Amino acid sequence: MEKSLNPEDLFQNSKAIEEDLLKVLANSRAKTVTATAGGGMVTATINLEMQIVSLKIEKEVINPDDAEMLQDLVVSAVNEGLNQAQKLFTRELSEVTLKNFPRP
Repeated sequence: MEKSLNPEDLFQNSKAIEEDLLKVLANSRAKTVTATAGGGMVTATINLEMQIVSLKIEKEVINPDDAEMLQDLVVSAVNEGLNQAQKLFTRELSEVTLKNFPRP
C-alpha cells in the first residue's frame, strides 16, 4: 500500500525533513567532483556549493603565445565540473524529496 501525502503527516515529519535537508547542505562543501579538459591537461575540482576547490594546469599546456587555448581549456574544465556538481547536488536533494514526499 502506497503512502499518500497527508498534510498532518507532513507537519509531523517536518523536523526530519528539515534535518535531512540541512545534512545535504552541510555536506555540500565537503563533496567534490573533478572534471578535466585537454586530455587531462587542465583539472578542475568543484564542491557542491559550486565553488572551485582546486584548478590544476599542466606545464605543457602553458604557452604564452597561445593564451586563448589555455583559457578555453580552463573554461571547459570548470563548466564541466559545475555541471557535474549541479547534477550530484540535485540528485541528493531528490533523494530527500522522494524519501519524505511519496508519490501517489
